[in-house]
Amino acid sequence: MPFSPLHRRVTGAAAITLTVLGTAIVLAAPAEATAFITGNARRAVSYAEHRGETAAVAVLDTRTGRFYGAGPYHAEFATESVVKVFIATRLLLTGRMHGSVERTAYKMITQSDDASASALYGLSGGDRVVPLLARHYHVKHLGSPPSRGGWWGNTHVTAGGLVHFYAKVKRDHRVGPWLIHAMRHATVHGSDGTYQYFGIPAAASSFAIKQGWGADSNCFCTSVFNSTGYVDHDRFAVAMLTSGGPYGQHAMVTLDGMARRLMPAGHIDPAWHNPVLRLALATHHGNSVRLAGYAYDRDRPGTALTVRVYTDGKLVLRARTDRARPNLNTIARLRGPHGFNVHLAVPNGQHVITVRTANLGRGTSGRYVTRHWLIDGNARGALESVTTPAAGNVQFRGWTFDPDQPAHSNSVQIRQDGAVIGTYPADVARPDIDSKYRIEGRHGFDVSVANVTAGTHEFCVYGTNRGSALADPVVELGCTTQAVQPASSGP
Repeated sequence: MPFSPLHRRVTGAAAITLTVLGTAIVLAAPAEATAFITGNARRAVSYAEHRGETAAVAVLDTRTGRFYGAGPYHAEFATESVVKVFIATRLLLTGRMHGSVERTAYKMITQSDDASASALYGLSGGDRVVPLLARHYHVKHLGSPPSRGGWWGNTHVTAGGLVHFYAKVKRDHRVGPWLIHAMRHATVHGSDGTYQYFGIPAAASSFAIKQGWGADSNCFCTSVFNSTGYVDHDRFAVAMLTSGGPYGQHAMVTLDGMARRLMPAGHIDPAWHNPVLRLALATHHGNSVRLAGYAYDRDRPGTALTVRVYTDGKLVLRARTDRARPNLNTIARLRGPHGFNVHLAVPNGQHVITVRTANLGRGTSGRYVTRHWLIDGNARGALESVTTPAAGNVQFRGWTFDPDQPAHSNSVQIRQDGAVIGTYPADVARPDIDSKYRIEGRHGFDVSVANVTAGTHEFCVYGTNRGSALADPVVELGCTTQAVQPASSGP
């Protein structure tokens, strides 16, 4: 731990301007996020190297599991006070976090109090704390015990192992809630008066941290300063480890500059300020299209957005995100309504349906989601058989339904040699059709037409439209040529 307290926050030099970074964020598509974040991590390490320090940076997206690293992130650095998260984790796992132990541990995390760490170190497993946790959470290359018994500040950790540890802790309901809450309430100054908002707090818009500073290298000849924790509402685990520079102000400036390069706009994710638009449901039945989902902008977490729906590039509908989505609000830390559920009628044919929303505050101009659909609202069906059970009589069997109103019975129009001879209900139960098309109702027809003129005729059956006006009025279900015998004139 530090030899002397530092009371003054130091501002890093040579920060990249937000104007330039804003342009980069606008251009950074989701597919480019890996290169964007990795590039920022490399710039952070390069900055530290130019200041004469060895540095490693590791970032883990706890939502996707994607890892980003730069510098020797598999190399071991002295933990300094970062070991205190290991001490607290073991106390939570072993059921000792209560009463005076809990009060001491909370002070140890929030104020980085050394006396508290010394009091709890043996209770947590002492020099075995790192191997115990590495084995428990199955984290490879987490670190190693101190080179001398009881020297907890000399416990070693790797940047890559630490962010994987943080990800496992976040998912552990026995540990994550308590530990992250304490890290989120880290005080501006440690219990010894040292300013501990260097590094991550110098750049991040939201954070939960555990810092480390001191000269616990094996040779006592170099300082070690570490800034670790969670950012972007705990989505990303971050570890920035440094060694080799002068103790104190110089090391703090280095970590400040590293953090600003890693999080140039205050966040790891390049799309953080962009609006979020998701389609949770996108279906079409006949000419009816339903679109449901949500949209929000993190810069205005309580503001409803407007979504615009386009068909083939033409604006056809506007809607507000005025439906409550309480689960979304809890997960994304929003307030107010952000859901939408819209219906629109689309004519038959191949169409491109696009949903857009505008940006509020910083970020790009908007987000959109596109669907390519072949819309067909015409009646479905088939003419399955045509028979002449008696002279002058023709019987037609088959099925039909309208996809816009699949629960209702449809009707069929029968034509003889092109002339309409009648319209008849299709209201016979056909459970096989209901099962095949996942619909309900009665959709079969069994129509007998009497007094048909003798001779050979072409008969055609058409399904009629009963739903959308955008569909064809009738659709051919089948045609056949049938010979009809003359009706008997009697004896």
